[in-house]
Amino acid sequence: MDKVHAIILAAGKGERLGNKLPKQFLKISGKSVVEHTIDIFESHKKIDEITIVVHPLYKYLIEDILLKRSYKKVKRV
Repeated sequence: MDKVHAIILAAGKGERLGNKLPKQFLKISGKSVVEHTIDIFESHKKIDEITIVVHPLYKYLIEDILLKRSYKKVKRV
C-alpha cells in the first residue's frame, strides 16, 4: 500500500498581518497555528508522513517547535 504524505504550507512571511512574526507562528490556546495544524495530521491514522514548507527566515521557529514536541510523522522541513 502506498504511503500518504501531508504537506503543510507554512511559508508565508506575514507582511499583510503587520506583525513581527507570520500568523502561522502566532499562539492560539497556548500553541502556534502551525502546531495546531501539525497536531491534526499527526493524529490522523491515514497520514504516514508530514512535510512542512517554511520560509528560510523562519525555519528556526519550526525547528524549535519540532525539538519541543514529539512529532513522529514529520519527516522534512
